[in-house]
Amino acid sequence: MLSTTNYNSSGQSHVGRRSCMLIALATCLLTLRSTCLCQQVGTGPSSNDGLEYQSNGTILLSAKGSWPEEQILERLRREYGWVTDYEQTPRLANMVVTSADGSLQAKMHSVSVSIPRPTQASSAEELRVLGALASGLSSADERVTVVQNGGDGRFDILLSAGGAEPILSTAIVIPSQARSVGDTITAILEAVSTRTGQPILLGGIANSSLEITQVTVGETQPLPARVLLAQALDALPTRHVWLLGYEPQMGSYTIGVEPVVRAIRTSSGQVVETLVKAPPKQ
Repeated sequence: MLSTTNYNSSGQSHVGRRSCMLIALATCLLTLRSTCLCQQVGTGPSSNDGLEYQSNGTILLSAKGSWPEEQILERLRREYGWVTDYEQTPRLANMVVTSADGSLQAKMHSVSVSIPRPTQASSAEELRVLGALASGLSSADERVTVVQNGGDGRFDILLSAGGAEPILSTAIVIPSQARSVGDTITAILEAVSTRTGQPILLGGIANSSLEITQVTVGETQPLPARVLLAQALDALPTRHVWLLGYEPQMGSYTIGVEPVVRAIRTSSGQVVETLVKAPPKQ
C-alpha cells in the first residue's frame, strides 16, 4: 500500500479533484518505479539482472526505463547493501516526449556503464566506486555527482540536467522538536515546498517504523533539506533511502522512502534478501 500527500507552495495539502488525480497517478508511478524494492524479504532465485561481473575486475551495470540511473543504484544496493539516495532535476530536454493529445510523457531510455569492482567494505571504497559510476553516467547535458551525507555510509547521488540545482539542496529551517520520522519528513517537504513554490508528492511503501520511531530534528540555522532528511531516516532501526525525481505527467516532484534490502547468496545457490540494519548509535 502506498501513502501519498501533495504539498503546494504554502506547504498545505491540496484537496480536490485535481489533487486526487495527481495522487492516483503518483501512486501508480511510484509503485512501478519501486517494484524491485517492494519484494518481500525471503528467499528467491539467484539473480541480479542488469549487474554482471566482468573478467577484468569491473562490473557492467545496465538498465532501461524512465529512471534507469535509479535502477542501476538499486542493483548496487541489492548487491552490497549500500545506502544510496537518488535525486534528479527535471529532464524536460532529453527525457520527455509529447503524446498525440498534447500531454507530457516520460521517455524510456537505456543506460549501460562499467565500474570497478569494490575490493573492500569501507566508505572510502564505496566513494571511489560511486565516483566512477557518476563519471560514467554524466554527459554534456546531465551532470551526476556524489555527496557523502553524514558519517555512517550514506551517499546521495545527484543527477542535474541543464545545470539545474537539485531541489533538496534548498536550505530550510524547521522547528526543533520530537516527532515521528514520518512527520519529520512531512515537515521537511512542507518547508521545501514553501521555499521553492514547487509541489512535492510524497509516497513509499507503507512502513510502520516511520510512525513509531521518534526523532528530534531541527536547527536554528538553514541546512540543505537532504541533510535533515538523512538525520530523520538515520534514526530508524534499518537503513532507508529516498528516491526523488520529476514526473512530467504531473509537473511536480515525487519522492519515495524505501528500505535498503541486500541479497546474499547461500551455499545452495539461492538468494536471501535481508533488511540492512542501522549501525549502533553513538
